[in-house]
Amino acid sequence: MTYISSDVNLQRIIEEVKDIIPSVSSRTDETLIAFIFGLMFSGADSISKLADWFHWKDQSTFNRVLATERLSKMFERLQTWLNKKLDFTKLIYLIIDDSFLSKSGNHTAGTAYGYNHAKGYVEYGQQAVLATIQNDLLMLPFFSEMYDKQAKNFKSKIDLAILLYQRFSKFMNRKKFIVLFDSWYCCKKLIDTFSKDIKWVSKLRRNRCIDVGEGWVSLRDFLRSVNSWRYKSILVGDNVYWFYEFEADVKNLGKLKLVAIKKSKHARIVIAVIVSNMLDETASVILQHFKMRWNIEVCIKNSKQTLGWNNCKVRGKNAIRRHWFILHLAHCLVSSWKNVWFDAKTSFRSVIETLKKKLKINGRRLALAISFNVRVIFAKR
Repeated sequence: MTYISSDVNLQRIIEEVKDIIPSVSSRTDETLIAFIFGLMFSGADSISKLADWFHWKDQSTFNRVLATERLSKMFERLQTWLNKKLDFTKLIYLIIDDSFLSKSGNHTAGTAYGYNHAKGYVEYGQQAVLATIQNDLLMLPFFSEMYDKQAKNFKSKIDLAILLYQRFSKFMNRKKFIVLFDSWYCCKKLIDTFSKDIKWVSKLRRNRCIDVGEGWVSLRDFLRSVNSWRYKSILVGDNVYWFYEFEADVKNLGKLKLVAIKKSKHARIVIAVIVSNMLDETASVILQHFKMRWNIEVCIKNSKQTLGWNNCKVRGKNAIRRHWFILHLAHCLVSSWKNVWFDAKTSFRSVIETLKKKLKINGRRLALAISFNVRVIFAKR
């Protein structure tokens, strides 16, 4: 059952939003707060429609925020906010993945033909490499970078993943965390950048070469030689799987623990191989860690379907990066409200719809509330 705290009001959530943005001037703050709220509540798929929803500021006002707002200031503010929200006594995950944003037209920065894994075919659009934080029930976007094949200073997806890891590692300031990623990012270049005390879990492709003490062999061929009686049952969430765990030298990656998974004991097909540098941990613990990787897929889905990430129609690369980051700020706020004011089973969309209904949020009323509250805050300084 959805729960919402009785002391939640429009002024309080405006104060929450104010905490996550850098203060420059009352007018800039008004526009930036309005932008965040517009992404949450308007359902608009363009800046012009967002401006129409407010009946308050024209399209050029919102465009100026994307043209002039400094991303570094917003990122610094986000890190300060994260330090307040994260529970560092509990396990923290950094999850890295990429996503495809469908587009049309060739005037938008970073667009090219690419394979959309969600749809299973090649289409035209942008690709983003994204990092999210998972801390207990709190799931938050951290940063995203555009994968641009035409960029002068081209960076591969692995290079972008390294950049995201380095930013997060600096933010954590030697605090422990676990890195989760898919088989695409399981490579020497990324893993070599990790500190020695960093633990990580990933999928491993079956075409990798391993050595279990008898020379190099394909992982696929090795798994074919493993008898069914060696597999043991394990409960992951509500599902029962069969696993076989072993240690091996993975070519270019060193000695690691591998866990092969099947849906039934006598199934011929191994559905996944999970790999980790946590040699002392059990298969159960490693699989429970990797299970958390799915949360980045949920984060991407929420960003696209509820906040309109897929519908961003900004053209310039810097403006796109600012738009993406403001969208991530909106996601962070909604996730935080969900964690504090709602029960665990409440969906991301339901949080927004419930707040909109309970607080009677519409563009005109929200615009007046933002303007009043921001000016009161600046008048006190």
